[in-house]
Amino acid sequence: MFISKAFGIYRIRCQVNGHFYIGSTIENFANRWSKHRTDLRRGRHQNPRLQRAWNKYGSSAFEFEVLEVVDDRGQMTEREQAWLDIYFGRSDCYNIMPNARRGGGEGVDYAAKTYAGFRSPGGTEYRDVRNLKAFCKTQNLNPSGMSELVAGRWKQYNGWTLIKEEPYVPKVRIFQSPDGKVHDNITDLAAFCRTHDLHPSHMAAVSNRKRRSYHGWTLPGEAPGRRPKHTYRFISPEGIVYEFDNLERFCKERGLHAASMLKVWAKYPWCHQHRGWRKQ
Repeated sequence: MFISKAFGIYRIRCQVNGHFYIGSTIENFANRWSKHRTDLRRGRHQNPRLQRAWNKYGSSAFEFEVLEVVDDRGQMTEREQAWLDIYFGRSDCYNIMPNARRGGGEGVDYAAKTYAGFRSPGGTEYRDVRNLKAFCKTQNLNPSGMSELVAGRWKQYNGWTLIKEEPYVPKVRIFQSPDGKVHDNITDLAAFCRTHDLHPSHMAAVSNRKRRSYHGWTLPGEAPGRRPKHTYRFISPEGIVYEFDNLERFCKERGLHAASMLKVWAKYPWCHQHRGWRKQ
């Protein structure tokens, strides 16, 4: 049970193998646990060891434990470090950093850290940025988006990149309209779709060859119409091979979950089978 409005040191423990991750929070424990679960479910947790274990054993194998309630936020780093000094380096400890960070856990304090710098869409370099939030305010940027860039989850944000990365080069797209006119050198798909009253996600699917056409728009030289359906092959729990092209209808007839079967087909690392059904 979480202590209301309390903060401090916590542990995320795998009940299967007993391994654990130690962190700290300056917000309440329930909110911090919720954020961890969200990152783990999306496969983007900052700790790769914990992420691999989550993928392998599933969410039900993990529990959140309060190790210590800290009354003074100013003592948080010191108390987390005391716990890390005890457990870091052990084979059952998932932590990958020996030192506690300001702001709690193994996260990054974006207001305190100094960054090598960023490169703007125009190529201007801003080096030794000492306060990310202040920098974003002066450049009219969203700190959350820039934080994703800093964490390495995004390669660029609105054309901004880290200096260590290559300058962002927008994808150049080409389409053929329903009347046969070719539109090339399209670098801003959203603006192009606004001009022609189209939906960007569907046009991106056409560009990436995930669908043949959208409202008559195609890639040059292709006839409108949907692309051929996938052919799925699964082995039932009894060992019988089934081949079909309509996954949703197949699952509905047999009481299966279509999304789970699709994950099995796509070879998700944590989803090798669904109710005994496996990919052939």
